[in-house]
Amino acid sequence: MPDVTIFQYEVCPYCCGLKALLDHNKMPYTAIEVNPLTKDEIKKHPLIDQSPDKKYRKVPIALVNSEQVNDSKNIIDRLADLRGSASPTLKSLDKCSEEEKADIDWAYDKLVILFPPNIYRTLSESYEAFEYMSKSASTWTAWQKLVLRTTGSLFMWLVSPKLKKKYNITDERQELLDAIADWMKRVSDKGGKFRGGESPNMADLIIYGQLSAMRDMTTLKVLQDSNAEFKAWYARCREAVGPSQRRS
Repeated sequence: MPDVTIFQYEVCPYCCGLKALLDHNKMPYTAIEVNPLTKDEIKKHPLIDQSPDKKYRKVPIALVNSEQVNDSKNIIDRLADLRGSASPTLKSLDKCSEEEKADIDWAYDKLVILFPPNIYRTLSESYEAFEYMSKSASTWTAWQKLVLRTTGSLFMWLVSPKLKKKYNITDERQELLDAIADWMKRVSDKGGKFRGGESPNMADLIIYGQLSAMRDMTTLKVLQDSNAEFKAWYARCREAVGPSQRRS
């Protein structure tokens, strides 16, 4: 097994989609929570390239056997290459079927962009979304966590309308509900428990993981309460993914 360290935000859907694949495939990893304001965990890590022309600050970043790999899709491809033995739920994206790749592209290009306008739509929901700060990073002081949660939630609430405009989103809640209905139609079209049929495929796991980023938020509860089929699919995916393989 490769040695994997992930620099993440706990509520980043790209990070959570990646971790769902690792958990399902029983691949241990270390997760380092990144301060979203300073990003010191990235800036000061000796194995992260700090040269001006190469510095990269977005999460997830992975160290795979001490080699820096940026972006969740690149990380998936790198881990699939190192794994060696074929796994239907951890393979290079260019080896996915056209249908599976289209589903994954939809998740990245359509589904995930609907998350921020939903979880930051009101100040109270934005504060709820940053609740994870109070539990993150034992190296952060209580004061740092309070400042991060307060300033972060206020900032993202103010930014949310700009995100809606950028992505031409009119009714963020209804559009997310429609996207979930679209996904569940794709699942039902296969006639099984998952989009992959009787077992989850990579699209199931990635989309479940992305949605799990909102696991303690009002938005996910609304989605589950509004769509019983989705709630059942989400529970099946959670069981299929299994326990976290995070080491620390």
